[in-house]
Amino acid sequence: MGRKTKGVRAIIRDSKGFCLGAYAAMVPWTAEIQTIEIQAAIKAMEFALQMGFKEVIIEGDVSGIINGLATSSRDLSNIGTLVEERTQISKLFTKVSFMYTKRGGNKAAHALAKMGSTCTDDNVWVDDCPTSI
Repeated sequence: MGRKTKGVRAIIRDSKGFCLGAYAAMVPWTAEIQTIEIQAAIKAMEFALQMGFKEVIIEGDVSGIINGLATSSRDLSNIGTLVEERTQISKLFTKVSFMYTKRGGNKAAHALAKMGSTCTDDNVWVDDCPTSI
């Protein structure tokens, strides 16, 4: 039996909402939604860095996770290592913000997440977005 994985995604948009790039990939599956959501935020930040962005807004639809990512306090919970990784990556940007978005508020991200859950390799779109979203 193969390893279980979960699809994560990132869409990079400009200030007018136009898609500048997208990313769909798999991360190791875990029963803890916090872990998957933080892994998705980390992947989004890594992708933004690869595309050369220095200011980013990371959106998510789990308010507790977004609020936790936005804080600079040390996290001693079981996800503390991932939060620390997020902190280190954040230092590479001139500005990082975390914003809660209602689940239904970003249909493109959810379409991309479905695509991410079926992909076997990382998929990257630069200066474009997949036609399915």
